[in-house]
Formats: sequence, structure tokens, C-alpha cells
Amino acid sequence: MKKYRLLWDKTEEMNWLNDLAKQGWNLTSFGLGLYSFERCQPGEYVYEADLKDKGIRISRAYREILESQNIEIIPTVGYWFLVRRKAALGPLELYSDTPSRISQYRRIRRMFGAVAALELLFSAFVLCIAIHAGSGWMVLEASVLALLGIVLLNAFCQTDRKIRSLEDAPQSADPVRKLLAAGGVLLGCSVLLRPALPACLLWSMAFLGMILGGFGLYVTWKRKTV
Repeated sequence: MKKYRLLWDKTEEMNWLNDLAKQGWNLTSFGLGLYSFERCQPGEYVYEADLKDKGIRISRAYREILESQNIEIIPTVGYWFLVRRKAALGPLELYSDTPSRISQYRRIRRMFGAVAALELLFSAFVLCIAIHAGSGWMVLEASVLALLGIVLLNAFCQTDRKIRSLEDAPQSADPVRKLLAAGGVLLGCSVLLRPALPACLLWSMAFLGMILGGFGLYVTWKRKTV
């Protein structure tokens, strides 16, 4: 059985995989949102996840630690990897205490933030070229990249909220405030610098400003309505 799902929340992904395991489906491989399963005894395995400690690979030292605890690494693609262990051996938690959980979530937040920033900057770059070349297809491409950046930005904010809840951090540390400020600055610069910069660059700055500001306003509104 194969399933395609894009899950940005670690807890949601683990709950989903463990529920399928209880139904008798064992995960055999994962990559770019595609999960492959095979039949197994219901409840035979439990699952966990982590970021690879060497970029897109797992170091030998980390592999040995996992193997010493009878934890199997599931073949994966990218920075994220999944593991499983026989449920009979007990609960599977790679990070059981609060400081280590915070450390893991910080690494996840950093990954989401870096990739989101790259996606948004690249979308602005593509938009700049599209306006200069008058290409409608490139405008569509820029919009798709921006949408992916927004999804990753949302994952970044959700992860940050988990960190702040574990740390009991004040609301002033909320990155949404910074997104709103950054959006306002970019929009302001796109207006103030109009005489000095090319039109395509000004449109790109305004584009990024609207994305960051709009996303910040949406998250703020959503939190107030929950």
C-alpha cells in the first residue's frame, strides 16, 4: 500500500503512523511525502522521527546508538528520517525529557525557517524575472513557490509555538510579530525607493511584504478566533 501525504507536524505524523501500525500496516520506506506500507501484525511496531544529524545523512555514531536500542532506521529521502521498533520492547521516545525535546524542536524550526526563507526569496526572484520578461508562466511559478514558502512558514510558526509552550516563553517572543514588522518594512521600502529601483525589484519587494504581512495578520486573526 502507498499513501501520499504532506505532514509538517511531527506529532501528527507519528500519531498517523502508529494508528496505521495498530491496523496492521508497517511502514517500509518514505520520501517526499510518499509512504510505502506492507502488512504486519496489528500493533507490531511503534514509530518515531528525527532530523538527520549530518545534513542528508545519519552519522555512524548515531546509527550505532539507535541499533543498540533495537531501533530500525526506515529508508528515507531528505533531512527527515523515521525509525521503528517492536512494540513489545516498550514505548519509543528518542527525546523523553523537556530539554532534549526543546533542542529537537529548535532544529526542526531552524530547518523550516531556512527552507521557507529560500522558497520566498526564490519566488520573489522568479517574479522579478517574470515581470521583466513579461512571462505569465513564470508569474504562476513564482506563485507556486510562494505558496510552498507560506506552508513552510506556517510549519515554522507551529513549531515555534511548541517550543515556547515547553519553555513557558512570553508572548513577546512570538515570531509572528516579526513577520508583521518585516512585511511592513518591505512594503514601505517598495514605496519609498520607487524612484531609485527598477520596477521589477519594487514589485518583488511588495510581493514579499504582502506575503509576510498577510500571513502574520492571518495567524493573528486565527488565534483570536480559536
